[in-house]
Amino acid sequence: MKFGYVVRGDLGVETQDLTPELATEFKLHNATGVLVGGVSPSGPAARAGLKVGDAISRFVGKEVLDARQLMLSVANAKPGQIVLVEVLRDGSSKPLRVTIGNPSSKTLRVKVDRSVHERNPGALQGVFLGELNSELRQRLEIPSEVEGAVVFDLYAASAAAQAGPRPGDVIQSINRQEVRNAEEASQLMHNAKDKRTLLRVWGNRGSHFVLIEDLAP
Repeated sequence: MKFGYVVRGDLGVETQDLTPELATEFKLHNATGVLVGGVSPSGPAARAGLKVGDAISRFVGKEVLDARQLMLSVANAKPGQIVLVEVLRDGSSKPLRVTIGNPSSKTLRVKVDRSVHERNPGALQGVFLGELNSELRQRLEIPSEVEGAVVFDLYAASAAAQAGPRPGDVIQSINRQEVRNAEEASQLMHNAKDKRTLLRVWGNRGSHFVLIEDLAP
């Protein structure tokens, strides 16, 4: 151990387990791996060409089974090491060479008042959204590259609350369409006709995908 601390690797992505429902949504039938929910713009993965919505299937030649396994494998890699990462994108396998980076020591503390702003229809019924202004960005320690609508509050019994978004999270996209503010989020939900809604959400776990099913008649 040099300099009195252990140096661990970083990939610059936020990942989640690839559930059967998400695999269907991204047309990754019978696929294994983890889904990329966020890519740090200046991180190792972005420089190598990884994109949001990719599924990482192999890391250094080994099959990726879940997000925890990948996290441990990346942590054990050395910064500066070049590794082969295989991703599934649009039904095809794509090998990428990634130079492992250093992790950030910054931690997030997400706390927000249970305020009421704009209530939404459809799959987001019972969700109240607000604008991501500079005050909220600083208070919630939201990175400058994250844009979208802030979740202010949710009805506990709503479909969205059961699926996972929490107060203080930021909705970044709806059905793979980018969201810049609360008005855009509401408009996209008004125009949505499908009972299944795919959200990309930023929270204390980074960016990840959430699939909501509207069970209302």
